[in-house]
Amino acid sequence: MLGLAVQPLLISAGHTVVMSRTGDTYTDVSVIAANANASKADYFVALHRNSFASPAATGIEMLICSKASATARRMAEAILARVIKVGGVNRGVKVQDPRPPVFPKTTLPAVLVAPLFTIHPSHN
Repeated sequence: MLGLAVQPLLISAGHTVVMSRTGDTYTDVSVIAANANASKADYFVALHRNSFASPAATGIEMLICSKASATARRMAEAILARVIKVGGVNRGVKVQDPRPPVFPKTTLPAVLVAPLFTIHPSHN
Protein backbone atom coordinates (compact mmCIF):
# COMPACT_ATOMS: atom_id res chain seq x y z
CA MET A 1 0.00 0.00 0.00
CA LEU A 2 1.22 3.44 -0.93
CA GLY A 3 0.11 4.90 2.39
CA LEU A 4 2.30 2.51 4.36
CA ALA A 5 5.31 3.66 2.35
CA VAL A 6 4.51 7.34 2.87
CA GLN A 7 3.58 7.11 6.58
CA PRO A 8 7.15 6.83 7.98
CA LEU A 9 8.32 9.68 5.75
CA LEU A 10 5.62 11.96 7.14
CA ILE A 11 6.32 10.88 10.71
CA SER A 12 10.05 11.50 10.29
CA ALA A 13 9.19 15.00 9.02
CA GLY A 14 7.36 15.67 12.30
CA HIS A 15 3.75 15.02 11.24
CA THR A 16 1.24 12.99 13.19
CA VAL A 17 -0.37 10.48 10.83
CA VAL A 18 -3.76 8.82 11.31
CA MET A 19 -4.26 6.03 8.79
CA SER A 20 -7.73 5.16 7.53
CA ARG A 21 -6.53 1.61 6.90
CA THR A 22 -3.29 -0.33 7.13
CA GLY A 23 -4.15 -3.29 4.91
CA ASP A 24 -5.31 -3.78 1.37
CA THR A 25 -8.99 -3.87 2.28
CA TYR A 26 -11.98 -1.83 1.16
CA THR A 27 -13.29 0.75 3.60
CA ASP A 28 -16.45 2.69 2.80
CA VAL A 29 -15.82 6.39 2.18
CA SER A 30 -18.46 7.31 4.77
CA VAL A 31 -16.48 5.45 7.43
CA ILE A 32 -13.19 7.01 6.27
CA ALA A 33 -14.70 10.50 6.38
CA ALA A 34 -16.36 9.96 9.77
CA ASN A 35 -13.10 8.71 11.28
CA ALA A 36 -11.14 11.59 9.74
CA ASN A 37 -13.61 14.15 11.08
CA ALA A 38 -13.56 12.56 14.55
CA SER A 39 -9.75 12.58 14.59
CA LYS A 40 -9.70 16.40 14.71
CA ALA A 41 -6.83 16.31 12.22
CA ASP A 42 -5.66 19.47 10.50
CA TYR A 43 -5.82 17.98 6.98
CA PHE A 44 -7.20 15.05 5.05
CA VAL A 45 -4.86 13.58 2.43
CA ALA A 46 -5.99 10.66 0.32
CA LEU A 47 -3.50 8.65 -1.71
CA HIS A 48 -4.81 7.16 -4.92
CA ARG A 49 -3.52 5.34 -7.99
CA ASN A 50 -5.14 6.38 -11.24
CA SER A 51 -6.16 3.60 -13.59
CA PHE A 52 -6.35 3.81 -17.36
CA ALA A 53 -6.41 1.38 -20.28
CA SER A 54 -3.49 2.92 -22.15
CA PRO A 55 0.16 2.67 -21.12
CA ALA A 56 0.50 6.23 -22.47
CA ALA A 57 -1.32 7.53 -19.37
CA THR A 58 1.23 8.92 -16.96
CA GLY A 59 1.79 11.68 -14.47
CA ILE A 60 1.15 13.10 -11.06
CA GLU A 61 -1.96 15.09 -10.18
CA MET A 62 -3.76 16.48 -7.16
CA LEU A 63 -7.54 16.53 -6.93
CA ILE A 64 -9.65 18.93 -4.94
CA CYS A 65 -13.37 19.63 -5.01
CA SER A 66 -14.89 22.86 -6.28
CA LYS A 67 -15.79 23.89 -2.72
CA ALA A 68 -12.22 23.32 -1.52
CA SER A 69 -10.94 25.83 0.99
CA ALA A 70 -8.02 28.10 0.22
CA THR A 71 -6.03 25.93 2.63
CA ALA A 72 -6.81 22.80 0.61
CA ARG A 73 -5.84 24.55 -2.62
CA ARG A 74 -2.51 25.71 -1.15
CA MET A 75 -1.91 22.24 0.26
CA ALA A 76 -2.53 20.62 -3.14
CA GLU A 77 -0.08 23.00 -4.84
CA ALA A 78 2.56 22.44 -2.14
CA ILE A 79 2.28 18.65 -2.23
CA LEU A 80 2.43 18.65 -6.03
CA ALA A 81 5.54 20.84 -6.00
CA ARG A 82 7.29 18.40 -3.65
CA VAL A 83 6.15 15.18 -5.33
CA ILE A 84 7.00 16.35 -8.86
CA LYS A 85 10.62 16.82 -7.77
CA VAL A 86 10.89 13.03 -7.57
CA GLY A 87 10.08 12.90 -11.27
CA GLY A 88 7.07 12.50 -13.48
CA VAL A 89 4.73 14.45 -15.67
CA ASN A 90 3.00 17.32 -13.86
CA ARG A 91 -0.73 16.93 -14.53
CA GLY A 92 -1.53 19.78 -12.14
CA VAL A 93 -4.16 20.45 -9.51
CA LYS A 94 -7.60 19.57 -10.84
CA VAL A 95 -11.06 20.32 -9.56
CA GLN A 96 -13.14 17.20 -9.87
CA ASP A 97 -16.71 16.98 -8.63
CA PRO A 98 -18.35 14.81 -7.35
CA ARG A 99 -15.24 12.68 -7.15
CA PRO A 100 -13.48 11.75 -5.02
CA PRO A 101 -16.66 10.84 -3.14
CA VAL A 102 -15.05 11.21 0.29
CA PHE A 103 -14.56 14.99 -0.09
CA PRO A 104 -18.18 16.04 0.46
CA LYS A 105 -18.21 14.00 3.66
CA THR A 106 -15.05 15.47 5.23
CA THR A 107 -14.95 18.66 7.24
CA LEU A 108 -11.16 19.01 6.90
CA PRO A 109 -9.17 20.72 4.15
CA ALA A 110 -8.83 17.76 1.77
CA VAL A 111 -6.67 16.79 -1.19
CA LEU A 112 -6.29 13.58 -3.16
CA VAL A 113 -2.75 12.77 -4.27
CA ALA A 114 -2.55 10.64 -7.43
CA PRO A 115 1.17 10.08 -8.03
CA LEU A 116 0.96 7.29 -10.60
CA PHE A 117 -1.13 5.32 -13.05
CA THR A 118 -1.80 1.62 -13.17
CA ILE A 119 -2.81 0.16 -16.50
CA HIS A 120 -6.12 -1.68 -16.52
CA PRO A 121 -7.43 -2.91 -19.89
CA SER A 122 -11.10 -2.75 -18.82
CA HIS A 123 -10.98 1.05 -18.50
CA ASN A 124 -11.64 1.91 -22.13
